[in-house]
Amino acid sequence: MNTKFKLQHKLFGLFTVFAIMISGLITLIFYHAAYTKVHEDIRHRLRDIVSIAAANIDLTTHAKLQKTEQEGSESYRAIKISLQKIRDASTDILYIYTMRYDINQKITLSVKMS
Repeated sequence: MNTKFKLQHKLFGLFTVFAIMISGLITLIFYHAAYTKVHEDIRHRLRDIVSIAAANIDLTTHAKLQKTEQEGSESYRAIKISLQKIRDASTDILYIYTMRYDINQKITLSVKMS
């Protein structure tokens, strides 16, 4: 009688550990899938925002902005107003800016709207 009781406890313990391991594995799989999906959705949303914003920027005016001394210029203000409209139209955007490659092929900040 005592041996059967011990065997039942051992089997119960074994099945409990097995169930916890399977639950942990399933939780990990679902977490990874959800994490991947959220990051993918964020990437798509950012790509959409950038595409729409880029379509609303006058590239000719933006191309005129080459130096930091041009911050007060009419071109700078025009781009800044465009960025402000884009930022204000979105619920997700806090900071918006444009970038460009400089002479050394490094990305530099051109116009910032915060």
